[in-house]
Amino acid sequence: MRAQAAAAKYQQFQLINRMPLVLTAAAVLVCFGLGLTLPGVLRRALRWLAALTYSFYLWHQMLTVFLKYDLHLPAWAGDTPPNQFGDAAWMHRADLLYWAAALAVSIAAYYGIEKPAARRFSKTPQKMCAQKAR
Repeated sequence: MRAQAAAAKYQQFQLINRMPLVLTAAAVLVCFGLGLTLPGVLRRALRWLAALTYSFYLWHQMLTVFLKYDLHLPAWAGDTPPNQFGDAAWMHRADLLYWAAALAVSIAAYYGIEKPAARRFSKTPQKMCAQKAR
């Protein structure tokens, strides 16, 4: 019954927000089609976020489950997490914590593992053979 009640609210949300989202997507496509782009500062910020997305994707779910169920963060007692009781304040704290943790781990993985590995393995076989021939 709860799932059905929540589904009705979700469907209502979709119906109310569908047209503004479609118009926004259409405006973005038209702007790109006309050759209009974002300012340089926004492009750099989006490029940085785009570099982190795969690492974020890999870490966010596992880290969220670990923090929530293994470490009980944000703090909660009992067998049932507060979000299942509808504790909105706890859910907001949890969202902030889980997002911050996933972003921090993603940044660390990207700059500590991915970028150094990319630099290390960026040499093509032709470059390696040319270096050996010298």
